Amino acid sequence: MRGLRQLAAVVSALMTAFALVLLGAPPSAAGGPTSVLLASSTSERTASLYHTEEAYGRLEKLLAPAGRELDQSREEEPKWGQKWRQEPSDSVTATWMAHDISPWRVDRVFLAVPDSREVWIHTTLTPEDAAASSDPGVWHKAEAPEAVRALLTGLGVTGQPSDSPAQTEPPSTKASEPSLWDRAWWAIPALLLGLALGSGATLLLRHVAARTESGPPRQELIDA
Repeated sequence: MRGLRQLAAVVSALMTAFALVLLGAPPSAAGGPTSVLLASSTSERTASLYHTEEAYGRLEKLLAPAGRELDQSREEEPKWGQKWRQEPSDSVTATWMAHDISPWRVDRVFLAVPDSREVWIHTTLTPEDAAASSDPGVWHKAEAPEAVRALLTGLGVTGQPSDSPAQTEPPSTKASEPSLWDRAWWAIPALLLGLALGSGATLLLRHVAARTESGPPRQELIDA
């Protein structure tokens, strides 16, 4: 009887420990997202984070309240919400991926709210919700808007497009075209070599000509 009680106590302790592990596990271990893809139609830039990176955890805390926290943070759709969801705007879309292959949650982050410094987020939880309703998402505000802006700026997904005139300077034609000195410097050694060869050839020809003009030594006939 005593042995059964001890066995039951051990089993109960193991089950409690297992439950604590599951409750304390990160979302990736519990079937949640493992990575996030960031894209901005304004800057035309993208970025990605894996759940083991520090920036991933910071972004998740700034953007992604889950469960009851998301319901409690629900806001009424702003007046500009319907228009901005259908037209390009200063926003960044964060797509949270489960096991790096399936969309688990989509947060569209609106950084330039009219007449406000607030950051609004439109969250769609699952693709099934999108198919079941014309407006499946939840509107909510970021609790730390400046921290959201700073993090997204640090990840390089905000700002102007990379090929805009403000970011890209036209190449300098003067720098690409070789100067007169660059085109002519190689000719100087050739000129010096030509002068040396010419001088040597001239001296050689003069020497040969002098020997030719002098001819063989003259002989005089002397009468005996």
